[in-house]
Amino acid sequence: MCADTIHHRTRVVIADDHEMVRRGIAMTLEAESDLEVVGQAATGRAAVDLVAQLMPDVVLLDIQMPDMDGIATATAIRAGTPGVTILVLSSYSDDARVYAALRAGVNGYLLKELSADDLVAAVRGAARGEPQLHPKIARKLMDRMAPPDDPISQLSQREQEVLRLVAAGRSNKEIG
Repeated sequence: MCADTIHHRTRVVIADDHEMVRRGIAMTLEAESDLEVVGQAATGRAAVDLVAQLMPDVVLLDIQMPDMDGIATATAIRAGTPGVTILVLSSYSDDARVYAALRAGVNGYLLKELSADDLVAAVRGAARGEPQLHPKIARKLMDRMAPPDDPISQLSQREQEVLRLVAAGRSNKEIG
């Protein structure tokens, strides 16, 4: 075989406590010639062990799993196999989970509502070193980072009143 015809397949481990979800993801990825599912885990601990053993390129990690949630699992994977790319694939989009996952060092946060084509594209992008965020998560992060349109409108009525009185030169005693 000529060296030009050798193609690297992206090796993926799927960690999700729902067997049907794992199977569906595996079928989606295995349909692609450049992606290979090398292992599946139903728990966080099993995922950590499997990743250490198989050294995949990408880990698709559910956030809610038995024995070890996705955050703890990502932290353990990151500590033991720092070169592995970790993508969270979750039903949850709340700030607490998203921020905790990002602080744990994941390379992306995807929602399970994404299409099969978008999942494939995200795995490929992650394997190239590109961060991956579901559009809803990206929008949420951008909204949080954007300054408010009018900072004064963020103040309560009383805070606005105090601000006006201070600007008018009133003392603390006069403001009450």
